Amino acid sequence: MEKNRHSLKYIAKLSGVSLSSVSRALDPARNHMVRPELREKIRRCVDKVNFSVNLSARRLRLNKAEAITVIVYLDSFKHKTFSVEFASPSAGRDDIQCLSAAIKARRYDMKLEFIAPDQRLPYHVFDRNRTDGVIFVSYYGTEYVDYLEKNKLPNLYMSRYIDTKRHDVGLVGLNREPGYRQAIEALLKAGHRRFAWFSPPFQTSLRVNIHIINELFREYGVFDERLFLPTLCNYYDVHGILKVRRDVDAIFCSNDVIADWVVRELRRNGVRVPGDVSVVGYDNDPAYHGEWTNNVATIEAPKALMAETAVGELLKIVNHENAEPHPHILLDTIFIPGDTTFTQAKGG
Repeated sequence: MEKNRHSLKYIAKLSGVSLSSVSRALDPARNHMVRPELREKIRRCVDKVNFSVNLSARRLRLNKAEAITVIVYLDSFKHKTFSVEFASPSAGRDDIQCLSAAIKARRYDMKLEFIAPDQRLPYHVFDRNRTDGVIFVSYYGTEYVDYLEKNKLPNLYMSRYIDTKRHDVGLVGLNREPGYRQAIEALLKAGHRRFAWFSPPFQTSLRVNIHIINELFREYGVFDERLFLPTLCNYYDVHGILKVRRDVDAIFCSNDVIADWVVRELRRNGVRVPGDVSVVGYDNDPAYHGEWTNNVATIEAPKALMAETAVGELLKIVNHENAEPHPHILLDTIFIPGDTTFTQAKGG
């Protein structure tokens, strides 16, 4: 009896069900195939004898590592021309946290790797015995494509700033236009007419946003080259601009960090926000929203949904569930008014 005490056969005998039912009930990928009341019965028997699944044996049987490798590109500030005070600290951190939660929810392990500019990862990172698939975050990993294809290791790319026009790779990214369009239309409806754009100088992660806001400002007839400023490097630039420019009633910022600086500087100068000027950020950074903050209006990138979608699409490929080999999924951004914008007509 002791020999079989910690075996699936013993659990099946103890719970009075078939071995296949126990196997399915204890497999996170298949337990939905077992009726809830039967799963609960099996769980009670498992708890009673303190049984635990032999993960190594199960993974060997399934020919899976039950692990997903996440590779994050470390973008260095070394060559940037703006102050780190204008960088959003939550961007990469949020992506990692959301991916970790999504992977754990599927009962997989996450293996996290970082890669810096001009660095190459050792190929054992992509060993099929160590991982079932790879998610590249914020870059394409093009130098590994041939190796991944040769070894038939599923992979895709996830980023808020990815080039959404590429269809030669699997990707989960953002359609940034809807959130910006919602914000512009809400501010126009509220009576705003003099729009400005504040961001650091051009960089990879901002090019798409700058292009979209430029085109939308022109489409809605609010573009003014004097107020379109993708050249702000630090707080002192913001201070100098707001000190002399009073011909603006709506300011869009490339992230919530800059938006919060702008709100504080405007109020320091006696300008009412949102009474005189509305301010909109980007990214829905939790540090700038909610109680005891300026609750900055923002364009939300659905980070958790993006991570869940990326993990789900990758596992479809891993499990051969008739998935597209190169899924191309874009999730819409959303405008969140916050406390720094008027969304109703002034005086109304």
